[in-house]
Amino acid sequence: MTLAPNLDRPTGQTFSRTLASHGLTLQRSRTEIFQLNVGKLCDLTCVHCHVNAGPKRKEIIARATVDRILDWLVNANISTVDLTGGAPEMVPDFRYLVERLRQMPQIETIIDRCNLTILLEPDFQWLTEFLVTNRLNIVASMPCYGPENVDAQRGDGVFDLSIRSLQLLNSFGYGRKPDLVLDLVYNPNGDFLPADQAELEAGVKEAFRYRFPSALHHHKYANRALCFLAETQWKIERLHGIAGRSLQSSFCRRPDVS
Repeated sequence: MTLAPNLDRPTGQTFSRTLASHGLTLQRSRTEIFQLNVGKLCDLTCVHCHVNAGPKRKEIIARATVDRILDWLVNANISTVDLTGGAPEMVPDFRYLVERLRQMPQIETIIDRCNLTILLEPDFQWLTEFLVTNRLNIVASMPCYGPENVDAQRGDGVFDLSIRSLQLLNSFGYGRKPDLVLDLVYNPNGDFLPADQAELEAGVKEAFRYRFPSALHHHKYANRALCFLAETQWKIERLHGIAGRSLQSSFCRRPDVS
């Protein structure tokens, strides 16, 4: 077998050459966010989940791996750690991981990507108070403001459980106190992009104000809790020409579960 020469020196129009031809340079900046997927174990089985997480998944992070990551973070100049899964709270070492992170002065923000329903599971009554004590920012999935679409995407009864969980978080101060941040995330479930974030947020606030007036009034539900992030991981960059999609078609589209 003969290998082509100079494989480490590609010819033609490379990415760096394209940048240079436009007078552009690309430089790595300081890493600010460390995202850690702690496993695929979850109490839900959602049709949009890109890792196919669920109650029967066995892949979870081991204590030895947690310790290796913590040892590395001690000397890393990173201010935010973003915990995701699965349901990260179901990992046996979740509390150990969070408490160790809180001991690191350079870690200013810990994000818990929460599916909300885990807060009401019988073995997790401790969780809400733990999140408050350790000042975790919650990024929670809420695919729609209506039960039909949420339940079709995430499972029967999940919408009602999610509302109860949000009210529970409100009662502990989430969405009401500046250091207890609660953001909701729209998870696209098909080959389409979401509408404008401001449009989504306004529509959701109006719908929830109509459906749950007491929650909005007493818990100030519409403050931080309804700051929607149109995202895949951190965000989806909206493409030019897509802005005409309606809220109904691009936010509360019923997923194809056939």
